[in-house]
Parts: sequence; structure tokens; C-alpha cells
Amino acid sequence: METKRINEDTIQVLIDQDDLVQRGISLPELMGNQERVEDFFYQILDEVDVDHDFSTDEPLTFQVRPLQNNGLELLIIRGSHRGEELARNIKAQLQGYDDEPTDELAGDEVDEALLDPDVDKLERVVVMKDFEDFVALAAVLDTLNLTSDLYQWQDQYYLVLTFLNDGNLTAGEVHDRMAVVYEFAQATTTTAAVLKEHGRLVMEQTAIELARHYFA
Repeated sequence: METKRINEDTIQVLIDQDDLVQRGISLPELMGNQERVEDFFYQILDEVDVDHDFSTDEPLTFQVRPLQNNGLELLIIRGSHRGEELARNIKAQLQGYDDEPTDELAGDEVDEALLDPDVDKLERVVVMKDFEDFVALAAVLDTLNLTSDLYQWQDQYYLVLTFLNDGNLTAGEVHDRMAVVYEFAQATTTTAAVLKEHGRLVMEQTAIELARHYFA
């Protein structure tokens, strides 16, 4: 783990795959478990803030992005002087995307739509060569009336996309969105049923939104 003091209010931490393994955690697991994310970030802060300059009583921002080596870069930022997007503290950040204003279906509405026999559902399964492709896809995919489940199976990442047609979703819109998906993923013969039985569910229903929330 490499640490660099950018300025008096910012610490950069480069965490590689071995660092994650030593702590018994993987990047997808961090994204799928909000409590684990918070604990992990503060654990890293305890390790790198040897002079105890950063108090947990003051506003702190944790910014993270994946690296090509399956590790991550973590910026720990103290105070709010760097602007609105850096002023959010970790507690607000980890409340989840569904606390933020959105035109997309809320969690309860998604559950109802998935169970409603009158709502048409179109399911697509794709596979990605690595986690970075999933993050890149999440940054650009429109998730209106769409649920997304991320699975890990046989050293690959699979995304189950379910389009919920409430009468306003056209075949052309689905085609256009899947064209975006195929820029980052490939079609697969593996079904959602196989993944549910044999794969490990990393993030349920809102995988795209979670990835966008943590890595955008």
C-alpha cells in the first residue's frame, strides 16, 4: 500500500490486490456491502494517518476509483473547501444512491414491478472480461426502468439486466441501451437461473447505480 500526502487536507492511498487480500476483502465485496465499505475506509485512515491529523469528528470525503491492477485509489479529503462534490462526508455517501433525487424507480417500486404480472419484463444476461468494464458501463448506461444484478462465477463477472416495461418502454429504446451495453460486455448463453444457482451474487437489483455512486 502506497501513501502520499497531496496537501494538508488530502491523503492519496494506492491499494493493490495484495492489500485487499490481506484484509480479506475484494473490490466487488466492498461495493456490495455499505457497512464493510465504511469500516474499510476508516481502517485505512487509521493506518495511514500516523500523525492523527484527520479527526472523525470533522467532515471527511472518501473518493475511490478502480485501478487496472484490480486495486483502487483512495483519496481521503478533510474539510469542505474543495467544493460541493467533495464536501459530502462518508456517512452521506454510503446511504446509497436511492436517497438522492432521481427519476428512476425507487426500491419499493422496483420490488412491486418485479412481482407485478401486468408489467412486462425483458431479461438480458451479459458477461464482462473484468471488473473495470463493469464500472465503465455503469458510468454511461441509462437505468430508467431497469434492474441490474451483478454475479461473479468462474472468474468472470455477469450482469443480469431486467427491463421493466410499464407501457412507456419501446423495443427501440431497449435496442439502443443494449447497444451501449455491448460496447463493454458480450452476450452469453449463461442464464440468470444458472447464475442464481452457481454464481455469487455481488450486488442485487441496483448494481449499475451502486457502481456509478461509488466510482463516478
